[in-house]
Amino acid sequence: MLNTVLILIQLSKRVIFAGKCSSNRISFLFLFLLFAPISSFGFQQNLELKSDSSQLKTLYFDDFIAEVSSSNPLIEQFVATNKQADARIVSAAGAFDPKLYSKFSKKEFDSKTYYQKWETGIEYKTPSPFTFNAGFQENDGQFLNPENSTGKNRLWNLGVSMDLGRGLLTDEFRTRYDVSRAERDRINAEVNEQLNEFYVESAVLFWKWSEAYTILNLYKELYELALFRKSGVLRGFNNGDRSAADTLEAHVLVRKRTLEVKESALKYNSALLKVQAYIGKEIPADIHPETLSIDNLTPLNEDELNLSELIEKHPVRQQYVNKIKAGKSELKLKWEQVRPELALYYNYLSDKSNLQFDVGEQAMFGVKFSLPLFLRKGRGGIQEYKAKVSEYEAALDWAERKLEAMLNQEILAVNTSLELFLTNRLYADELKNLLEYERRRFDIGESSLFVVNQREVSFAMAEVSKIKAFVNYRMQWERWKAVNGTAYLFFLNGK
Repeated sequence: MLNTVLILIQLSKRVIFAGKCSSNRISFLFLFLLFAPISSFGFQQNLELKSDSSQLKTLYFDDFIAEVSSSNPLIEQFVATNKQADARIVSAAGAFDPKLYSKFSKKEFDSKTYYQKWETGIEYKTPSPFTFNAGFQENDGQFLNPENSTGKNRLWNLGVSMDLGRGLLTDEFRTRYDVSRAERDRINAEVNEQLNEFYVESAVLFWKWSEAYTILNLYKELYELALFRKSGVLRGFNNGDRSAADTLEAHVLVRKRTLEVKESALKYNSALLKVQAYIGKEIPADIHPETLSIDNLTPLNEDELNLSELIEKHPVRQQYVNKIKAGKSELKLKWEQVRPELALYYNYLSDKSNLQFDVGEQAMFGVKFSLPLFLRKGRGGIQEYKAKVSEYEAALDWAERKLEAMLNQEILAVNTSLELFLTNRLYADELKNLLEYERRRFDIGESSLFVVNQREVSFAMAEVSKIKAFVNYRMQWERWKAVNGTAYLFFLNGK
């Protein structure tokens, strides 16, 4: 484009200094030079910059999100939070690990061995009312209690115990495990919601950067156009075809465009620094953001959206669902605490070297029973967790209502922002046509440079409004992904 302008300037110089053109031809050439850049710069509807565009590289939004996902420390923080929740489950499951044990005691006094007792075994508490154990005892001594006698060989045992009262349905270990799993799911949902919010922050930064880039290039083009017009007006003034007021008008417009370029450059650099902070690296000068594109501009159709499914899977709702799940597990434990403690145990015994157990002939068994008289601990816990579960259920109901309202509101916002963009685009096209019309009036002497410049200023403002309307639509679209609870998946897909 600039090469075309320079060629036209050289042609005008040759015509002027050669003196081969009449004043009418010079005026016609001046008018051609004055208005030719309007159609050349064109202000394309998709705002794609054609100057040296082949040498620029485009950073698309999806690639930017993938870069944020792989390099932003906040993502690692969220991952670490999930890992902590997973570790708590492993810790809670450790209550069901098989346990090896061994006990040894010996008493010697006055050169006598009173007793020597050794017991070794393994115990496995299952995630159920059953506990299994196996082991042996080896005891001897001059004053050993007869009930601890194991004979010549070791006394082996193989047994099981079962809770028939308190602990039949659940116990403290099983409850801790269930609560840790519900807490893990709640934390995952909370992290996903934080990722949704972070996604919106990242999207806003990217599209604000895109907006600043597009507006800066628009004002750069307008600045070049203003300089070109000023040079043409000055030549026309020297030849007596333009008035002094026209030169002042052209000079003022250049001054205005200079300020606009500087202000736009400041906004662009500010937006660029924020984007670089999110990806943790400097963006080369030959890379520019994805800009306005009128492809795939589709509204949201509420009839085609399954809002109930979006609400059901939403991370905000899942947080309350898992709070209720954990509360019900605690409530179940409190109900167990008002049941009597009734445990049965049975152990097969053998003192044979071949470890043969004779069922019913040699065994040790028993029953354990206890019951608090007032049950105040259990009854108080039941009342507490009933209230907590009711609180969480009420919060869940309120969260579902708010989510439904937010989804409908965001659908309206997306569709409205699209309508505003399309309206702004039509408005900019109409002002462009009006500018063309004013140019033709100027060609036949029915308008002035002042009016033409005012039309151009209005057109430039409309172009800026169109750019901002498009960016607002894109930001609303990305915000829709966060509101419906699926934006975090884009971070997961980017890793």
